[in-house]
Order: sequence, then structure tokens, then C-alpha cells
Amino acid sequence: MQASDTVPAQSAFDRPIHGADAVVLPDGFACVEHSIFCGKDAGITIHIRPANSAGLLPAPVDLSREQRIVLVATRSLKNTYAGVSNYRFVEANRDTGISREQWESAKADLIARGLLDSRGALSVAGRNAAGQDSLYSFRRAL
Repeated sequence: MQASDTVPAQSAFDRPIHGADAVVLPDGFACVEHSIFCGKDAGITIHIRPANSAGLLPAPVDLSREQRIVLVATRSLKNTYAGVSNYRFVEANRDTGISREQWESAKADLIARGLLDSRGALSVAGRNAAGQDSLYSFRRAL
């Protein structure tokens, strides 16, 4: 992860570099494009070769159904809402049928694995492991 100054910075007022759009990035390299539009930061775009993308993603984490429910509920819901303390568990129990014992056991396992911190908040690894699922996807069959 080092910066290279071999390609000059470009702005809308500079003459374009001919042939720059045909350059193929070598393995292990990425091009980071920082965009500013109308004087406002429009964020960055990272260009990589598709063959290199798998190496940049976190490794998949093997989780039980209960552990995934705890992660998704922690990511999606506040712990206290509308006067209900431990709202995450209440909603997860209502939607998925997870018991208090299963919840506490899964939460302790996630804390031990570093996916939740000691307060029960998501770590970066926990946010990645939670993915894009919703509690609805774990709904119990009626």
C-alpha cells in the first residue's frame, strides 16, 4: 500500500493524457480516483483488476444461525427504543424465535471472537460478517 507519483494528477482544466484509459493495472495495484465536483468532495473510486478483488475482501466467517441473528440485530437496531430495554433481543425473539439463552451464548461467542466488543457493539470485523441480511431473512416458519 504505497503511493506512486508516476501518473500526474489530472483536473478538468488539464489536457487529458492520451492512452491513459487503455492502461491495464498490473497485479497487486489499484488506482484511487478522488473526485471533486462543483467544489464539493464527491468521494473516491477505487479501480482494481477483477482477478485481484477476492484477495482484498475479508475471509468468510463461519457463524451459527444464532450468531448471525445477534450480529444482524446489533447492526440494525438500537439497544433501547420506545422505553423497551434490550430492544434488539426483543425484536430478534419476536421475529426469529431465538431464546434468551441462545442470545446470550451467541453474544458471548461473538465477543470472544472479536466480532463484538466488550460492550456488545459491532467491531469492523463484525460489521463485515453481518453482511446485508435482515432479521426477516431469519424468520421462523409458521
